[in-house]
Amino acid sequence: GEDMGGAAVESGDAGLSAPQPDIAMGLMCLFQPVVEQIDTSVHDVQASQDVLFAQIEALQAELNKFQGLPDTPEILEWYTNKLSVARKGLNNVNSLLAGVQDRVVRLHTNVTKSAKKRQAEFA
Repeated sequence: GEDMGGAAVESGDAGLSAPQPDIAMGLMCLFQPVVEQIDTSVHDVQASQDVLFAQIEALQAELNKFQGLPDTPEILEWYTNKLSVARKGLNNVNSLLAGVQDRVVRLHTNVTKSAKKRQAEFA
């Protein structure tokens, strides 16, 4: 291929190839909004999960006040158990969200690092 600024171009039509820094910047510009949107969505879901968790905790605390009383209906215990299961499920979802958030942060870091590295190589 042709030699263009120290980089060999193997393509038959070198005029259609974008210089490497442009490709890296293009990829960064492409991924940046997606990563930011996912990050924002994860934060929003985490905030909703926190509100839901607080409401479950408050409701469970109220239901616990009635447990052990002589006239407590059995259905109350059933609902208390159901809330406990819901809280465990909520904790599982929160763990998954934390994993997604970690991946998004790593993706953002890697894309940024890669783009900067490409820019430095061709500067």
